[in-house]
Amino acid sequence: MRRATSVDCKIKQGLSRNERTSEDFGRTRITQRRIDTGEHPPIKPHPRRLPFVKQEEVQKHIKDMKDNDVIEPSSSSWACPIVLVCVKKKDGSTRFCVDYRRLNDITKKDSYPLPRIDDTLDTLACNTWFSTLDLKSGYWQVELHPDDKEKNSFTTGQVLWQIKDMPFGLCNAPATYECLMKTALEGLSYVACLVYQDDIIIVGRSLEEHLKNIRCVLQKLKEANLKLKVSNCHLFRHEVAYLGHIISVEGVGTDPDRIYTVKDWNSTTDVHQLRSFLGLCTYYRKFGKNFSTIVRPLHKPVLLKFSILAPPFRSQFLSRPPLIH
Repeated sequence: MRRATSVDCKIKQGLSRNERTSEDFGRTRITQRRIDTGEHPPIKPHPRRLPFVKQEEVQKHIKDMKDNDVIEPSSSSWACPIVLVCVKKKDGSTRFCVDYRRLNDITKKDSYPLPRIDDTLDTLACNTWFSTLDLKSGYWQVELHPDDKEKNSFTTGQVLWQIKDMPFGLCNAPATYECLMKTALEGLSYVACLVYQDDIIIVGRSLEEHLKNIRCVLQKLKEANLKLKVSNCHLFRHEVAYLGHIISVEGVGTDPDRIYTVKDWNSTTDVHQLRSFLGLCTYYRKFGKNFSTIVRPLHKPVLLKFSILAPPFRSQFLSRPPLIH
């Protein structure tokens, strides 16, 4: 274990030296994203009015993106409104988003599949070493095709900007990114590592094999010019959090931080909250005995005013995380 810790430090030091700044985003040369809207004319929804107290925060987001070469001024005929998502990120800041719903409605959809999470987790058996990697603002590491950059333009109500790279919120962004990662890590996926979007888990049955796999994955990422967020990378672990689960030498279990959301969830009387709750529970359905039977009444609108979670169902999630071997 001492050797693993030493190598961990050396690898992270090497990754940190490759960053020019803490916001140094890579740009891959493997692919470019197209926004295929056919012959549809440009769309330009009215910008939303932002509260005065939020305008300063918006300007800070704009400055950060401009300083990091993510956006550039635009004279496009296209324009989408912006929104500050109310949900706080871990560091307490709000998330800056562009509302691409109107653009997505007229965009030809990409059918490249995302992997099933349960299939991904099932392939982790028989490994004893795990490392997780997180790419830095992953979508921004994919360039937009020059002919399509103007389509992702957004307005603050005063200035028009366009994002130079693939932004969050485009309907085909997940498919593009998944295809990119499979191409970048060709020959290693499902052998040395597993990939879901910008979350990578590297496995190994021995320390030597694990170290070899880490080096192979890092070399592939370097060749693709994909940058990691070093602070979110966890190397040489016997237990890691991955895709909302705890992965260990014992198997796959639920993440305690997420299952306690079930305990704290209040009863609800509206469909939106109920759907959110059912989505959370369904994610862990394989860990709940008789799951389908228990949740069946919750799908009936006539029962929306009742308590949405019976005590026995809570206890199944709050007991010691069950494992899949």
